[in-house]
Amino acid sequence: MNCKDFERLIPLYLKNELEDKGLKVFIEHVTNCNPCKEELAIQFLITEGMQRLEDGDTLDVERELDDKLIQSIKRLERKRRFSTFFILSEIAITLGLIVVLLYFLVL
Repeated sequence: MNCKDFERLIPLYLKNELEDKGLKVFIEHVTNCNPCKEELAIQFLITEGMQRLEDGDTLDVERELDDKLIQSIKRLERKRRFSTFFILSEIAITLGLIVVLLYFLVL
């Protein structure tokens, strides 16, 4: 992903609308690109800051943006684990069916 593509995805990320594959690439890019992390922080400040001003709340941009990125990483990890569990379950079921079929074929 290049920086221009990253910048186009920032609004989707801030609205939690990135799909898993796009989110993974987005996280990888922002982790390795300081200018894009700064741009993300600016857009996060504008988006969240305006709402917080209206609500009268405070905003710790660095901490809250880091929290959002950590939550995104955790979300991807949970989905990866679920996918792995699902695949292993399918394998176990398939092996069980093969054993049952072989049992009946031998009889």
